[in-house]
Amino acid sequence: MLKCVMLHGPGGRVVLTDTITKVGADDAGALVVSGSHGGTSSGEFALVVPLALVVFNDAGIGKDEAGIAALAMLQARGVPACAVAHTSARIGDALDTWQHGLISRVNAAAQALGLREGLGLRGALERLAGIETGTPGGPSCADRPPQPLMTPDPTADPALLPPPQVGPAAWLGAEQAARSDWIEALDDADITELEAAMHGFIARGGDVAARLGRITADDFPLPRLAPRLRALRAQLLQGRGFALLRRLPVERYPMAEAATLFMGLGAHLGRARSQNAQGHVLGHVRDLGLASSDPHVRLYQTSERQTFHTDSCDIVGLLCLQEAQRGGDSLLVSALTLFNELRRTRPELAARLLRPMAHDRRGEVPAGQQPFFMIPVLSWHARALTVFYQRQYVDSAQRFETAPRLQPADVEALDAFDALAEDPRLHLRMRLAPGDIQFVHNHVLLHDRTAFEDHTEPHRRRHLLRLWLAAPGARELPPAFAARYGPLTVGDRGGIVVPGMRLTVPL
Repeated sequence: MLKCVMLHGPGGRVVLTDTITKVGADDAGALVVSGSHGGTSSGEFALVVPLALVVFNDAGIGKDEAGIAALAMLQARGVPACAVAHTSARIGDALDTWQHGLISRVNAAAQALGLREGLGLRGALERLAGIETGTPGGPSCADRPPQPLMTPDPTADPALLPPPQVGPAAWLGAEQAARSDWIEALDDADITELEAAMHGFIARGGDVAARLGRITADDFPLPRLAPRLRALRAQLLQGRGFALLRRLPVERYPMAEAATLFMGLGAHLGRARSQNAQGHVLGHVRDLGLASSDPHVRLYQTSERQTFHTDSCDIVGLLCLQEAQRGGDSLLVSALTLFNELRRTRPELAARLLRPMAHDRRGEVPAGQQPFFMIPVLSWHARALTVFYQRQYVDSAQRFETAPRLQPADVEALDAFDALAEDPRLHLRMRLAPGDIQFVHNHVLLHDRTAFEDHTEPHRRRHLLRLWLAAPGARELPPAFAARYGPLTVGDRGGIVVPGMRLTVPL
């Protein structure tokens, strides 16, 4: 199956790929000529990385123009795209598309680049790449064989997997359970400083909830704690990936004060992001009597076992207000350790997890997007391994006809990943008590919550506050994450954004 760079020019490089599913991070910014049809599933793969132009086969257009549906999808994201007539080039043959394709349809973004129906594809793309068609000695003068890509595809050959992961975030649960250096107790002076900042913020008047939605570290001065919080953030982003603060006396505070304390402290670690389609930048994690069998329900709204997963942000924070009567324990596991184990024992399955898979948006769909998005479970980018995972949402994405089907090897890889996460040697279990604050780095760790039984008295029922934070100094994310995060600007990314949403802080 062909995947190659055809030519380089001052205006860009042209990449040929028989299937759009092989587009990866190394293709960012390229003019991509694919042999794939232009349906919606192809459009999802084309959005995995930011591309300068994407070419499809129109597959005969078909009913409701399904063969070119990807052109509108990419237009919604500002990506130029066009299709060649199925009578001019073979479907699945990128080289034939390059050599003989005639443009049959263009979206507005491609039209703005000068592409139009009836043009020969090759000449049009040579002009875009800045190479004059017919220049003596130029790459268009002969049908020379394509130049192989220098970067091999690790998903096609387990021998080309990323290296074993080392460092403080590649830990074993049993080792961390024997340590206590990830726990920091707040002392009386810390509590006094936090309460002074909280009372000062509230005393400035106005709509406290609205102001909390925009809170910054400058709005919540902590001269004594701030240096320790910067060190804690460094430990999250470059160290073991988690930390636990203890002894915040939450029993003293009404909800507005507890929320202000938590969000003010969190502002020293990052910028709060929306956690749902309602625009909540402060989440309330409690059982609403719902069930995950409803495709519009997210697991934190139930008492069910969550299973190991990540959230759509750099750092997730939890403040425990009330614990459950039974269960509801917190579990953490290193994705780097899971990868190392899978690489050692089943490298062919580790390779499957580097391929994009469909994830269900659970009804929280940004404008112009599909109800699912495509991200690999594991991504190797900028010499870092980054995880994104929620098994239930991978499984439920299969309800959409346009979502790429999970293959038996994919299911086997996901099952093996889950089984390793469940290994008590690998994961760390802790129970959050009222006043405990847990912070977790989402790009290297997965977190979980066991099922729980709650108290019958409403005021004693399990209740945690949650923050999703975009952290300054966080790692560069793979381009595929744009499908979920939108813009990937460090310090200003992540969360859930849908049409008509307004940021709010429910108290």
